[in-house]
Amino acid sequence: MTNHEKELHYTQNKCIYMEGKEPCRIPVPVDRCPLNKLSMLNGAGDASELQKVYAEHIASLVDLRWQLLGTESTGKATLSGITLTQDMLYLVRMSPLQ
Repeated sequence: MTNHEKELHYTQNKCIYMEGKEPCRIPVPVDRCPLNKLSMLNGAGDASELQKVYAEHIASLVDLRWQLLGTESTGKATLSGITLTQDMLYLVRMSPLQ
């Protein structure tokens, strides 16, 4: 939280402005994780290994950059180490049938 207005770039061509102390949820489009990324796992892979592959996939695609308006403060949010629920894993997983 900050008192400053913020500018958040959440895709290559999308940006949102937020008032100070304003929480905001933003849907960020992410391609599903291709099955070939799972081929690195030994066998079927346990849940924690799958979780790690999917989390790394999302973190590699999402680019959240912010700037506090009226200041020179800028930064990039990182998603490394995010935890995904089973429902989130289902949304990110590529269907083996297309």
